[in-house]
Amino acid sequence: MTAWARRADGSGIYTRTCGPMEHAYVTMVHTTRSHGREDFVISYILQFREDAEPLGHQLLLKQRLREAWKVLRFEHPMIAVELGHDGQSLLYASTVDQNSSLEDWLAETFIVETDEQRPAGAVFSELRPPRLMELRFLPNTGELLLRSSHWRIDGAGCSLLMDRFFDIMATEEMGSLAWGEEISRLPPALEDALQLPSESSPEHQKWGSEWISDFGSASPSVGLPCRPNPERNPGSPGRELLVLSEEDTATLVSACKTAGITVTAALHAAVILQTREMAPAETRSNNFMDVLMCDLRSYLPEPYNTSAYAVIICSMPQLGVFGSLAERDFLGTARIVMESSRVYDMHMMLQSLRPASVAFKQMLEMGAASTEVMADACGRTTRGE
Repeated sequence: MTAWARRADGSGIYTRTCGPMEHAYVTMVHTTRSHGREDFVISYILQFREDAEPLGHQLLLKQRLREAWKVLRFEHPMIAVELGHDGQSLLYASTVDQNSSLEDWLAETFIVETDEQRPAGAVFSELRPPRLMELRFLPNTGELLLRSSHWRIDGAGCSLLMDRFFDIMATEEMGSLAWGEEISRLPPALEDALQLPSESSPEHQKWGSEWISDFGSASPSVGLPCRPNPERNPGSPGRELLVLSEEDTATLVSACKTAGITVTAALHAAVILQTREMAPAETRSNNFMDVLMCDLRSYLPEPYNTSAYAVIICSMPQLGVFGSLAERDFLGTARIVMESSRVYDMHMMLQSLRPASVAFKQMLEMGAASTEVMADACGRTTRGE
């Protein structure tokens, strides 16, 4: 178990080692660090309604947001945790021992973009990866932009966190805070929260390693053409949003029910078919591989399955390999997707999470592009090296 412990140097720093899943996420997000980028920075945007009264009182709103952000750190200290220089540990600076640290943290993480006229959706793509979780307020568009590295939190956690943030905002008196008490709320690693044994059984080690190996051996996947240029940095991230009206949504749901498929399977099948259509002809017969994120909160014991622990990485990659789809139509593809989700062995996956995370991290570190490299990484994990 990787518990939080206070350093003996009197710095007021608390630290713990990253768990296996956190290690995998850190490895994954740092693949583009040399280019000044970070994969999977979460950008979570909220917008005040036009009729929201506080927007007419900007100074009061800024103060209120700042105070609520401070209370949120007290309740969820993980938002102030940073990655150690070694990339292997997490650090939290207690405000009890450093009187100025709370104000320094607020100055760095609560940012008011007074001169920014663009919406948050156009702003986030130009920002550098944040060292700490940060909250930006854009007064001219009435938006909040929450940003964080993915090893700290996931999308579902952001929704839980900001729901609590607005509860705090609505509180008349925020009251005094007993700083130092928040240390007890620093979360454990996901594997410890799941109460998994520190040493996996041989059966679970084998299953977890083979799970990752099966994914690697199915490559290369059918995919969209890409022309990388080693002399240019990666471009800025972007997003596409498709909004369906209530009428279109009802039509989609009805059509799926008539066809005997779920909406999720229909959307998944549509992505598979569209990817094949846009892929180079020579790769269209390849397997289709994807990584879908699975929220594990419903599998966690209390209190980790509640909003009190919103800031904990609870999303696990669900690796999918779909072969022999080249000649199938939309409904045939959707039904295969549905069947695949039904036979997913969630219990075995959870019990094998530690070795699977280690194997996944090794795959990322080695830049596995071949079955041989993948098999070597997974084999060393199975042998406990």
